[in-house]
Amino acid sequence: MMFRVLVTSLFFCQQVSSALAIREYLAGDTLYVWAASGLSLRRQADLNAEKLLSIPYGTPIVVQSDKFTNVADDVRVEAAPGYIMNDSVSPAVYLNGRFVRVKYQGHSGYVFDGYLSKWPPMWYETIKYRDGTSRWSFEDFSTYARRTFGVLHEWRDSASYSYIYKNGVTEIRNFLAEEDLENRIVLPHMSWEEVFLIFNLWQSYEQTVRKYPSINVSEYPWRFRPRSKPVGPVLEFDDGGSYFSIQSLDAQHLVILYYTFGGC
Repeated sequence: MMFRVLVTSLFFCQQVSSALAIREYLAGDTLYVWAASGLSLRRQADLNAEKLLSIPYGTPIVVQSDKFTNVADDVRVEAAPGYIMNDSVSPAVYLNGRFVRVKYQGHSGYVFDGYLSKWPPMWYETIKYRDGTSRWSFEDFSTYARRTFGVLHEWRDSASYSYIYKNGVTEIRNFLAEEDLENRIVLPHMSWEEVFLIFNLWQSYEQTVRKYPSINVSEYPWRFRPRSKPVGPVLEFDDGGSYFSIQSLDAQHLVILYYTFGGC
């Protein structure tokens, strides 16, 4: 059964440049919580301030202050820990942002905006296992975009298809072989931090990382590598069967999410 996302932990990269949080917003804008376990509402604009309550994933909240990109973000949070696999180091992922004042359920306080987005949240279901454990399973991006924004234009042929969604996002999928595909999603007016949140939930990156906290786990599923390019930062993720990259084209205010699947 699918749930409408009703919120907390995620990330961005320490070893290269850290991610920008949501680019800009104005007092009165409605933003959505994209922290899977809930987002803390604090009495003061400080990570160590008293926690008033947790705002669930997917909750719409109205911000009470403005944000512009001419002021640097000054708060950094580790969203996914680093790890070592077979002597290969995958660094922790860090998320940069700032605190914004909000009201929620009669409480006034501050939340970290690195987990906020103007996009409505993805739907998910909770899968429970016989051993009593459970995990979230989120819908894939194409399903999410079609449901949330709708398709403006669509092209198809025997080897590829392309969608332009009504919010301006473009998705181009090519079938490389019988069971292989590559996909490029061009996302305008978004920070690469927000795009990471999409990847993180869709592919359960942080959830998987925290499931295997020990060092040198030979079967560890993910390899993470951050890089810098003149056009902007790049995050690369590889689990052996699939490869993802998140690249920010800062001057164009675009983020490109690229991925390939083998043996689909």
